[in-house]
Amino acid sequence: MTYSLKDKDVLIVGGGSDIAAAPATDLLQDGARVTLAGRDAGRTAAAAKAIGGTVRAIALDLSDEESIRAAAAQVGTAGGLDHLVSVATGFWTGRLP
Repeated sequence: MTYSLKDKDVLIVGGGSDIAAAPATDLLQDGARVTLAGRDAGRTAAAAKAIGGTVRAIALDLSDEESIRAAAAQVGTAGGLDHLVSVATGFWTGRLP
C-alpha cells in the first residue's frame, strides 16, 4: 500500500533553518501543503521564499504559550494538521514544576 502526501498539511518546526529546505522541498514535490514555523519570522519567511512553491511561513516560539496558540490557529486547513516535522534545535532553560 502506498501512502500519499497529496493535499496533506505538514508543519515543519525550525523552518527558518537551512536544514528545513530539503524536507520542505520533498514534501512539496509529493503534493503536501507545507508550512514552515520558526522563531525568527523574517528568517522563516526568507526560507519559504527561497524554497518557493506554495510553502507558507509563520512565526512560532516554542517557549511562548501564546505564540504556540497563535501558530496553531494558522496551521492546516479545516481538517487540521496531518504531519509534524521538527528540525528545531535549542535547549531548555526553564524550570520544571
